Amino acid sequence: MYLGMALLRQRKYPEAQAELEAAVSSHNPETAMAHRYLAGLYSQNQEYKRAADEVDTFLSLNPKAADAEKLRSLAKDWRSKQP
Repeated sequence: MYLGMALLRQRKYPEAQAELEAAVSSHNPETAMAHRYLAGLYSQNQEYKRAADEVDTFLSLNPKAADAEKLRSLAKDWRSKQP
């Protein structure tokens, strides 16, 4: 997960996505932030359903996130962009 986050800072998006997807495939609750970062990557690629799904997963693992309401609203907006 941390490698994926570092790659994001370096704007190496495909590599970051691969690392973050590997992190979430472990199904470890400690990788909740990887779901949040993947949501951002997917939204940049206009993969809005996938982005919203990642937000939902992040919030299921971290329901008391400080910006939970904002994230729920964002996920709802992304779902409305689906054909």
